[in-house]
Amino acid sequence: MSLIQDAQRFPVTAVMIVGAIAAFLADASGRSVEHLMLLPSLALSEPWRLVTCILPHGGPFHLLFNVYWVWMLGRVIESRMGSPVTAVLTVICAIAASGLEAAMMHSAVGLSGIVYGFAFYAFARGKYDPRFFGVIDARLIRFFLGWFILCIALTELGVLAVANAAHFGGGLMGFACGLRRRWVAPLVLGAVVAAMAVVPQYSAPARYLRITADRDLQEGRLNAAIEGYERLIEDGDLSAGTWNNYGIALQDADRIDEAFEAWGVAVEIDPQSFTPEQRKVIQLRLEGRARSSESPAGRGDAPPSGTPRGAASPVSPSGSSSGSSSGGR
Repeated sequence: MSLIQDAQRFPVTAVMIVGAIAAFLADASGRSVEHLMLLPSLALSEPWRLVTCILPHGGPFHLLFNVYWVWMLGRVIESRMGSPVTAVLTVICAIAASGLEAAMMHSAVGLSGIVYGFAFYAFARGKYDPRFFGVIDARLIRFFLGWFILCIALTELGVLAVANAAHFGGGLMGFACGLRRRWVAPLVLGAVVAAMAVVPQYSAPARYLRITADRDLQEGRLNAAIEGYERLIEDGDLSAGTWNNYGIALQDADRIDEAFEAWGVAVEIDPQSFTPEQRKVIQLRLEGRARSSESPAGRGDAPPSGTPRGAASPVSPSGSSSGSSSGGR
């Protein structure tokens, strides 16, 4: 049977895979996919992000791994349960996976939560439903559990940044949906939604907020990075590195005046984090803005001459360019 015929038989599985590939190619070509991303602070006000964030991926291996397992597992579930049930299962697992990440003030991308959801759904259902007997054996479950533990270890060692909460949330939701006891799945989903609503009200540990914001900046998720640094600042972070990286994120988002204001604060906190040339550029830019704001004719004018974007912008304390991923991170 051809791939086209398979896609017609399993439309939910096919749509997920095509969407993931399209999002990856768009991102690789330089087009922004930020509107699909999960921003923890917008998880409840823009809940579609909990589902759309499954489409972007962090790299070719991430994409290929997830596409392979979604194709293998999705066809099995869709052939036995039908497309409507598979679509609902996909959305519920996506909400649980992304929701746990959002509750922890983390961003997440990829189909991994769906993969875990599908695997553990088939495993749980195979305990009593003849249609799923032998679909997922103990060896495959051990593989997914081993991969889960390995990803946690790699994350803690700083080798990879993996959304481990999404793996856990997707797998737990899939397992709950596959149980004979129908009341378990709504309970799990309700607990995740409650966590999204309650947990972010309390300040997350600054170290984790900073790690997340720095990672978002490094990977180009500028809105998420800006929100992360603003949350750190609201929580009382007075480090020059945070203000410097906040400025870098603002600059990359073309919010140049705000970027210089952030760098100005960083200079006040720790002048030695910047070279004399960098401090001079910041001072001249801020003084130029002050003079411009005092003159009605100058309001709304272009930035002062001599500081075009990218030409005279400060760089990070380590000496790398302001668009780089180093410097106080």
